[in-house]
Amino acid sequence: MKVDSYISNRVFVLGRVMKPGILQFETPPTLLEAVTRAGGLPVGGAGAEKAALARCAVFRGRDRVVWIEMRRLLTGDNLALNIRLKRNDIVYIPDSDDQLVYVLGEVHTPGAYRLTPNMTFLDALSLAGGPTMDANSSKLKIVRPNQKLEKDISLKDLIAMKPGLNVSLNEGDILYVPKRGLASFGYIVEKVTPFTTLLLFGSTFGKAFGGSTTK
Repeated sequence: MKVDSYISNRVFVLGRVMKPGILQFETPPTLLEAVTRAGGLPVGGAGAEKAALARCAVFRGRDRVVWIEMRRLLTGDNLALNIRLKRNDIVYIPDSDDQLVYVLGEVHTPGAYRLTPNMTFLDALSLAGGPTMDANSSKLKIVRPNQKLEKDISLKDLIAMKPGLNVSLNEGDILYVPKRGLASFGYIVEKVTPFTTLLLFGSTFGKAFGGSTTK
């Protein structure tokens, strides 16, 4: 039973840490516990206020991500941001100058990807491993939250290079590949706290992340 419990509390920490990869815990860890175990960030004390890190992303499943303003957490200003992680959560910590796009849904490797010059929709989709067998490839979605824009794109039309579909991406763009069988779906981008933003895709919306902790 102890082995099962240990494996059930694994999380992934990727990006700007000394030891990126899978981390195992005996109990569900907090965000700070996972980041500290992965190494590479000043957590509290001298030097924390100088951390270049602005925020991190925590991915839960294929359709949920929360952005957390890490500076407030690292300096101890807002320990409510120290959320409790769940099994298979992915914590992505970017470099301070990284520009990111996000690929979610039915792709082989959902997550955050560095935006490169002239990156297109198809480029980002390829980086994420492409659609899975369960994907609805006729209704891919691109969302540009800062401009409140969204567009549906068919993969068939995209591969056929129909004009205007393989759009160039901007920082913060989100690509979503829905699952087959969904009659309809949408998304919410919600400011949960002044320093936490939640994105949730799906046909119905429930509570995506559990309560925070000040541990």
